[in-house]
Amino acid sequence: MPLLGLTQLPINGRLNPLLKVPLNIFDSHTVYTMIEQEELRPLNTPWGPITTTVKSNRLVPHTYDSIIFYRWTSPDGVFERGRIMARLVAEMMEKNRRRVWLDQWEMRRDTASDQVVRQISDIFLCIPKVIILAAPGDWDRFTNADDIHRWEWELSLQSDKKIWILRYGVPETTQAPSKEQLAADLRHHSTRLADLAMKGNIQVRVLTMDNLNSVLIEKLNPDGGLVLVPPACSTLPNKAQKRVIDRLHALNDSIVFAQVCDDGSPIDSLSQDIAYSASKKIDLGYDGVEINIGGRMLQKIIDETSDSSTAVAMILKVVDAVATLVPTDQVGIRLVPFSNVESQQQPLEFFCTLIESIASQLPTLCFVHVVAHARFDDFEYPRNASLDEFRGALASASNSVAFISADAYEPETASTIAARTQDLVAISLPAEVDLNLITTLRQGAPYEVAEVTADRLKAIRSTFQTGKEYVLEWPSEQERKVFGAMNDLDRYLGELDPALSYEGTDKKVVWRKSCWFASEGISHPFLDTERAIAAFDGDLHDGLAGLQALQDPSVRQSMVYLKNVLDSALVTTSAAVGIDKDMIQRCTVRYRIIKYTAHAGNPGGIGLHPDGNLLSALITNGDGLRVYDLDGTVRYPGYNGTIMMGGSTLYRWSQGHYPPTFHDVTTNKDQVKVSIVAFFNFPDLVTIPRALKSGSASDGGFFHDIRVIKEDDKLPHGQLSPLWDVIIDKHQLVLPPAVTAK
Repeated sequence: MPLLGLTQLPINGRLNPLLKVPLNIFDSHTVYTMIEQEELRPLNTPWGPITTTVKSNRLVPHTYDSIIFYRWTSPDGVFERGRIMARLVAEMMEKNRRRVWLDQWEMRRDTASDQVVRQISDIFLCIPKVIILAAPGDWDRFTNADDIHRWEWELSLQSDKKIWILRYGVPETTQAPSKEQLAADLRHHSTRLADLAMKGNIQVRVLTMDNLNSVLIEKLNPDGGLVLVPPACSTLPNKAQKRVIDRLHALNDSIVFAQVCDDGSPIDSLSQDIAYSASKKIDLGYDGVEINIGGRMLQKIIDETSDSSTAVAMILKVVDAVATLVPTDQVGIRLVPFSNVESQQQPLEFFCTLIESIASQLPTLCFVHVVAHARFDDFEYPRNASLDEFRGALASASNSVAFISADAYEPETASTIAARTQDLVAISLPAEVDLNLITTLRQGAPYEVAEVTADRLKAIRSTFQTGKEYVLEWPSEQERKVFGAMNDLDRYLGELDPALSYEGTDKKVVWRKSCWFASEGISHPFLDTERAIAAFDGDLHDGLAGLQALQDPSVRQSMVYLKNVLDSALVTTSAAVGIDKDMIQRCTVRYRIIKYTAHAGNPGGIGLHPDGNLLSALITNGDGLRVYDLDGTVRYPGYNGTIMMGGSTLYRWSQGHYPPTFHDVTTNKDQVKVSIVAFFNFPDLVTIPRALKSGSASDGGFFHDIRVIKEDDKLPHGQLSPLWDVIIDKHQLVLPPAVTAK
């Protein structure tokens, strides 16, 4: 199964946490090999020196991972030790889903020698790896130029294929020889083979009955493939990039592509700038470039050009410009065709037309990479959309361009896609965690979760079980961007008219300027019609004000960034409290931005309350939030991270496992601050499964009706009343007479 992944490169013997390189790990059976003959002599002639060069080329599926060469019998010609060992090795590899070509499985013992040579020659063209079993005495007949096993060695060493030489029948304490030692031993039997061994891509291992599993399964993992280096790596000094390229070539025998995209270049010079950047990458040592069509200006062309044919022509101009400086078969393109929060939605027909146009104009293009999923800090979420339209568009224009599909595939889905299509199937985030992802998949094991993510999920669970808030802190660069976006919202909200907030339980109110936005879910775009806004739980006046706000480019750009930050926190927290992955994608989100204004007289604010929704994610740039714990503690979370709080819907759905977070907001007469809060909710009027990852009992389902929940929250004897009793008692609160009378 062909795979793409994300990994960290070992630099100077340790993992460099600053250099995360998307490693597109294509499983070995995707490597197509092509024979380039230097002489007009058939490859299947075993006699005489071989002058054929075998080079790795385009990535397309084939039938076998490896071929096994071996000497059938012992030196005395009696004991078939090689035949037995070859079968043992092949059977073990087959059990671990490695496809092996073994002559004794494919041919009869009485097959004519010329037919043996012909079949081996044909298979050899289509495998990326050679396994040679070598036992004492196997090389004694190498002095005979007509020896077929010598021909197998020479055929292998003359190629650029990976060659694993497994020595067996030696004492268990024997150390694997180096390439130089191997060549020295071979020189006693064949000078030519010794010379070829020094040039070959060889690994030598000692094979015993005790280490069969580790050698065959762990050491022979498929590796190498196409490596797509992200734009972030391009900001490194050239010497650092060169070290990365060399390290990749050495470690994985890989083909290294640099992703290139525009950096906001003017439209007039966009083609030349991207082409120049691509050519510089090739000069630096990259094997090819992937053009990211989702770059800032290219995406703007897609979003804002009213005539789709004009947009296609403008993008084609960019690709053509790159192809004039870089060979076309060293160029790939990356598309993100589905709507997301960073762009307006384009019809899928546009991207099909774009694929057809590019592939028709550049039929030797290396690949088309279609990315469907959304990536968050800790998780990926699939679009679960068919990519057949894009596959069909590519197939109608070219049958030689590879198609790479990426949609956060689970192992079973990836296997299905790989079996059903000719795709190279992309798996990203799991490979960042598991550097042995291919072995993990072949063993049928689930994806691993990063240790830091597992620790974060555990911390969120334990915090929410006590009704407290959890703060997902920002890295310094993210903090800078967050506050920059908040300043943009501050400027816009300053032009709106203020209104009084609703009264809380303590009758506290505040003047504020506010509007809200809505989305059908995480990674989805903001809703942009009055009808869609009216269907949401929220006051229509402020919702329409939000529609107007999105017309301001600065507000939209800032909201897009803040939405990404909030969505990521919602995804992580939802996973922590046990909300099913599919259900997370069905939840809706409403985002309210608020500017608290100076308040004359007594301090104002938002009264003590828990939110009525499932989860709330808050970003603010000033003090004032207070959290009232069930143990009587009052805490001030601050404003240096995304503040996550559980709502009364979470309390009901979890059957009391996660109490809601009671909080209020205070403002003094001179304080001015801006906040944005995301209200995350189950789909309304739907029965939601209660199964919790935390192990809480389940009664089969929870019917979600947000209006009923909010009304019940206000009742003196509603489901929250026992919690209110605890809060009032522990914090020694005195509520206003009107509230007490209720």
